Amino acid sequence: MILSAYLRFETPGHYRVRVQHDFGWKGTPQKPLPVAAAEIDVRESSEEWLKRWGPEPIEGSRRERAHLPLNLARLVDRIAAGKTSSLDALSPREKAFRMNWLAQLLGTGHDNAQLEVTSLAKQRLEQRQEAGQAVRTPEETTIAYIRRYAKDNLNSSDTNIGRNAAQLLVSVGEANDLDLVLAALEQDLDRLSGVPEPGTSTAYWIKINEAHRQRNNAGMLVATARVLIARGGRIPARYQNSPAVLAIDLAPRRIAVRQPWSGSVIEILTFNAPDAWLGPGQEEAEPALRALHHANPFIRELALGTIQRTASTPLSPAVREALPALLRDKTASVQMAACDLVQKSGDETYLPILTELMKTTLDSSVAYCAGNAAQQWGGEYLVLELWAERLDEPRLTFSALSYLLKTLSITGLQGNVPPQSELIPLRDKWQQFLKANKASLIEGRRFELNDPEVLPGLIPASIQPLKS
Repeated sequence: MILSAYLRFETPGHYRVRVQHDFGWKGTPQKPLPVAAAEIDVRESSEEWLKRWGPEPIEGSRRERAHLPLNLARLVDRIAAGKTSSLDALSPREKAFRMNWLAQLLGTGHDNAQLEVTSLAKQRLEQRQEAGQAVRTPEETTIAYIRRYAKDNLNSSDTNIGRNAAQLLVSVGEANDLDLVLAALEQDLDRLSGVPEPGTSTAYWIKINEAHRQRNNAGMLVATARVLIARGGRIPARYQNSPAVLAIDLAPRRIAVRQPWSGSVIEILTFNAPDAWLGPGQEEAEPALRALHHANPFIRELALGTIQRTASTPLSPAVREALPALLRDKTASVQMAACDLVQKSGDETYLPILTELMKTTLDSSVAYCAGNAAQQWGGEYLVLELWAERLDEPRLTFSALSYLLKTLSITGLQGNVPPQSELIPLRDKWQQFLKANKASLIEGRRFELNDPEVLPGLIPASIQPLKS
């Protein structure tokens, strides 16, 4: 990723650039490789660029990343000249990738703390306005192009493209783009209203994963709307009592994006806007209490998050009364938020429902959250037993093994779920191991694979364990 960058137009075909790269691969950061400030002629070849400024040797995707400053400078030059046919001919995802990099280099409002983007475009625009000039620089032409692209793709049927478009507006959006963002958010919330009935078919799981993506899209649109409001955007009267505005009011500064299959947080959307108007007092929290019963699951989830953030413990009677139904909600993200609130509350009376969830849910992400909450009262051993019971269910086998293998000092695994014929013996082996070593496990002992207590067959042949 780009750690810090700026790209400034100097003369036609000429740019001044400073970029610092992190050439990490698959989430493993490596030592950042700085590229000093340099003037780039867009006619310069990539080989010459690498010889002058790039690290050697570079292969594959790392080589492509080293080309980015030069390639993006060329791209800005083409957009400024109106030559966008090659860009428009790219696949939607390839084009989205390039738009992201350009927005990071040129955007005037990017709020991601991992990016230190310094653009002179806004400053130079103000200088020209003071001088009575109205000519656009190539940076401004490119920003306008990115903004048009983002607005055109907010409602894309590809959820990744739609979410990327919302993220681009965080970088280059203006206050008057708020209307479009609200319309897209309303559309996303409508899609989230229909929850598929639980099942085990492939079609059901495709719908569930799509619902997770739509939920993450809605979170990005909420974050984008909050940023545009902070830039002076005004909510049109027709949206004043809409679910979209309620979502914006309830949303915290930080919205978690979760993996569909594990429930673990993979990204936090942080935006530069005041926190929600809901305070710690019961009177101020009344809108959140009403929202617990809202028809839209995303609103219910946000309401739970607001109460978790603001409520004191013990929870109020109104919240306690609503929690059992929310723990059994048909939407996984609502169940996870309810589990998080129960965990914060410290109320042991919910342990039977959490145990029931771990025994019956078809969604491993819900099982993880329920287990995390149940552990503070039932202990880790209870959670180990509950996961072992689910080993013979192919949809949950991998998640169950991931948790159980912690007892063998294994922190990860890769491979394939064993065939159905091996799952019941695998479940029985683990239940036997847990029962035989109950006292040690309750004390928190971690075994090694070569310990005599470890039974053969606890790790299927199709699974490869990974140690930290």
